[in-house]
Amino acid sequence: MSLTKDAIQLITDTALEANGKKLETLVPTVVLPESSKVIDLEKFQSGRSRFRGTYSTHSLADFSTYVVERAEPGARGFIDQDAMSCVLLFNLGTTGEPGHADDRAVLK
Repeated sequence: MSLTKDAIQLITDTALEANGKKLETLVPTVVLPESSKVIDLEKFQSGRSRFRGTYSTHSLADFSTYVVERAEPGARGFIDQDAMSCVLLFNLGTTGEPGHADDRAVLK
């Protein structure tokens, strides 16, 4: 007895649907049918799984205050003298443990 591609896909989808396969990630996720698509469940939580965002200003005083309040070990700043701007990444991480680099402050 041989199964068609559609039959195998239906069996796989049904098994995934029955289990609602949860993935061990920092952001709650599950694998659901529709070709085993990974779904991010963070939008259904009462809050975020981690802090991220971009604070952008042209005020050096406001930028400095924000950076001091949010300072963390491993934060890195990058200065562009030509554009007269600075970007500080609070969660850049390291080579061994890279971060998402999506929590930042920008001064222009």
